[in-house]
Amino acid sequence: MVAAFSEAFTPKPLADEPGEALPELSGLADLDDDEVERCRKEAPERLMLGDTSLITVAVDSMGREAAEQLYEPELVRRALQLASGARSSLMTVGSR
Repeated sequence: MVAAFSEAFTPKPLADEPGEALPELSGLADLDDDEVERCRKEAPERLMLGDTSLITVAVDSMGREAAEQLYEPELVRRALQLASGARSSLMTVGSR
């Protein structure tokens, strides 16, 4: 029984062949027009629900300037503000 438990929870080696790597993006020129349109439509909707991931990933991968070109500068500012507030112990979320 101990051997079965040990075998089941022993870390497995990683595969020799890595999965498909994400493409490196240097700016908006590297994105499809359909993808840009979809992201611009989806980002404000997700931000209203508290999900900043679409915008923060753009900032992390392409830089803030390119993210502000993709989305509006105000939207990027609000997303980064919300993301940093979520990590703060001073921010509370709830209703009265």
